[in-house]
Amino acid sequence: KNAGFSVTTTTTDKIYMESQCGKLLINLFNAPNALSGLSTSESITSRACCRLMARSMFEALKVFRANGMTMRPFFVMIAPYIFAYLAFINPWLRVVVFVLNLVGVRMGDDAHSSMWQDLQRGGTTEIDYLNGVVVAMGKKAGIPTPINSAVVVMVKEVEGKVFTGLDEKALLQLSAATDLKSTRA
Repeated sequence: KNAGFSVTTTTTDKIYMESQCGKLLINLFNAPNALSGLSTSESITSRACCRLMARSMFEALKVFRANGMTMRPFFVMIAPYIFAYLAFINPWLRVVVFVLNLVGVRMGDDAHSSMWQDLQRGGTTEIDYLNGVVVAMGKKAGIPTPINSAVVVMVKEVEGKVFTGLDEKALLQLSAATDLKSTRA
């Protein structure tokens, strides 16, 4: 102040929480990837999978805002928009992935999320610490979280079982948070 300008400080705790929200938002990719049974590259070329990712992320953004939280780095806030766009331009995605692979950006068919690996081993997952956190924060703020709630229920239902993945129709229903009983793979 004595030098003629003001300085705004941010506490380390606030920066840490903003970073954690950003990381959580990006990690919401894990459950749709695991539930689809697809590789990472196949997931981003699946319209249903991208739609589920985008809707769970949009829901999380709403919950974060209602809890007075912001994210760091700021660019992670565009992730749901990217997945929504990917779901929209889906017919061209295979071409994009092919071109990326040609120029050396590898999105191999053997890359999977850690949650997919947990399900393949028949183990439990980190769903309570990802989509489950969004659900809990939503309850705290009085914000409904039908997409993330449905994702948590579905992942818990298949934990510890032989699971090969949901078909496109089931993923689309999940992204609409509708009844899944008739379309499970």
